[in-house]
Amino acid sequence: MLNDTEKAAFFKQVVHVCNPDTYVPECFLDREIKGLHRLPSYMELGYLHPDLFEPDPGVGNFLGERYTLLRFVSHSALHDAGSVEPDIRFKQKIIETLEKFGPVWLSSETELTGELEAYRIPLPADKMHDAIAGASLVMGESATMCTEAAVLGVPSIHIHNNRWGYVKELENRYGLIR
Repeated sequence: MLNDTEKAAFFKQVVHVCNPDTYVPECFLDREIKGLHRLPSYMELGYLHPDLFEPDPGVGNFLGERYTLLRFVSHSALHDAGSVEPDIRFKQKIIETLEKFGPVWLSSETELTGELEAYRIPLPADKMHDAIAGASLVMGESATMCTEAAVLGVPSIHIHNNRWGYVKELENRYGLIR
């Protein structure tokens, strides 16, 4: 089993009861769980390593020059318990600010309302990693998407009140996430 999210109570229960072989990044913050195999890597490198993934440059060209990719989550995952979803005004302000630097595209797990719909990224989900790779910046609530950007060499800003060990490491050690 793979896990990189410390705030996953169900994960802790499974490990405690079932004791499966469990792999976490070395930077995994929870040191109380016994028997974890710590790896000097990130889960995202399992599918985005340069030997496994080559971005389609046509996707980036289609989306524009120097674009920002925004990602909003549904806040329904167990590890999102207690997090606060940004309101529509906050999302609009982010877009308004980022548009000064180039096009802004939005990926969202929740329904987009009103004027936000115009920013929906016009790509199928299987092209999202290509879109991340072509972006100048990835910003959003998804630690996974911000980490995907980081391992692809794209700077990212994680806007969430939860701080995972791998996000902290990518920020403090490599300067790829803020």
